Amino acid sequence: MKRGPTTDEPQGKNPRMKIVLVCTAILLLMPTAVRAQKYMLMGQGTRSCGAWREDRQAGPLAAFGEKSWVVGFLSGVGYTGIANPLNRVDADGVFAWIDNYCQARPLKSIAEAAGAFVNAHPH
Repeated sequence: MKRGPTTDEPQGKNPRMKIVLVCTAILLLMPTAVRAQKYMLMGQGTRSCGAWREDRQAGPLAAFGEKSWVVGFLSGVGYTGIANPLNRVDADGVFAWIDNYCQARPLKSIAEAAGAFVNAHPH
């Protein structure tokens, strides 16, 4: 009686297993790809946290565009009803939080900083 693999292929070289592994990898990566395509990002949110910090240090007029973008983004999130990140916080509190986030992560975008604020302040 023959024991072991039923095909002439060497053990561990099963093409079906390779297909299953590839499909599993694709499924695991899909949510990231889908999430990245949900909206188009435009405006000051595309700038880096490093630029945010430089403009904030240069004065209120230098950072006006970025600050307006952040408040508009957070207001838009609140408008959707998904979260209410501006509940019980004023603009200066938002900007201080973004300052701290960006100081620790200068290569992240302002949009990523605003998204992190939403995650930290869902109500």
